[in-house]
This record gives sequence, C-alpha cells and structure tokens, in this order.
Amino acid sequence: MNPSILRFSKVAIMMAFLSFFSVTLSSCGNKKEASNDPKDVLKDFDVSGDISDDVLRYLIEVDETLQPIIGSSNQERMTLLEGYGISIQEFNDMYMKFQNPLEESDAPEEESAMFKTIMKAFETIEQKAIKDYEDKIVESGFTLDQYKGLVERINKEPELMKRIQEIFKSKTEDLSPDDFMDMMPQDGEDIDLED
Repeated sequence: MNPSILRFSKVAIMMAFLSFFSVTLSSCGNKKEASNDPKDVLKDFDVSGDISDDVLRYLIEVDETLQPIIGSSNQERMTLLEGYGISIQEFNDMYMKFQNPLEESDAPEEESAMFKTIMKAFETIEQKAIKDYEDKIVESGFTLDQYKGLVERINKEPELMKRIQEIFKSKTEDLSPDDFMDMMPQDGEDIDLED
C-alpha cells in the first residue's frame, strides 16, 4: 500500500473520530463552547498589567488591518497632488515656505491659495483616516486607550519590544521586525488618536 494513502487514511479516520466526538460532546449540554473569537484575548486585558504573547500577537494582527487605511490616505494625498500637477518635493518646498512664521512669503497669491486648498483637503483626508483607524481599532476589541497604552508600553519597555519583535519574526518572513517597528510611533512621537 502507498504510504501517502495510508497516512491520508489515518488522518481521515482521526478527523472522522474528532468530528463524531465533538458532536457527541455538544449534544450532552454540559460542554462549554470554546470561543474562536480572537477578541477573547482582550477579555481581561489591562494595559498596566502583564502583557501576554497572545495580546501581542493580536496587536500585530490588528496592525495589519490598519495598514490599508494608512496606505489609502497616502494614496488620496498623492492623487490630490497629481491633480494639482505638484510633485511631493514641490509640495514639501511649499509647506516649508508657508509654515515658517518668521519668514515673509513672497509667493504669488495663487500659489498661497492653492497651498491652503491642498492643506484643507489633506486635513479632511487625515480626519477620515483617523476616524477609520479608530473605528477599526474599536472593532478589533481594543479600546482606544488600551491600544494607545499598549503601543506606548512597547516603545518604552525593551522587554516588550523584544517580545513583539520575536513574535513578529516568527509570524512572517516577508517583513522584518524593523519594518513593523517603523510603523509604530517612536519615543516622543504622539499617537494621533482622538480620545
């Protein structure tokens, strides 16, 4: 007999047994259902207490769901600049010119008006992204305070930083822990979440 068929047969028998066993247990009525909800790791979570590896793993999962929001808002900004025919470098130069209160700007009024319009649109894009970001965090089961507190602790406590890097490294080979940490606010950098 082919060994792979034998292996498959053993797996099929085991699966059938487990299926029968779980149906039998669930029909007894005394069985407590195990939850498959990933939010359960947050059930008794206190950001000031011990942080389990499960919570850190879940934070990584949540962070992965937040990345498209950031990417989308960045793309909206790029599309807006392209619509005005402005490169990122040109916009950065304009930003420096108009944001320095000590220098009197000699820019044409049209350029000043365009800059103000772009900044207002950027503000709208940012407000939407922040709302989407916060909604996704709350949807994940974290409160905004828990999420913010956990990120702050990771940035301040080398032990937590090391643990999340190890978890992240074991989770994926595509991204390095440094890539993940580049996404996280650094010491002294505010987390832009409205409380």
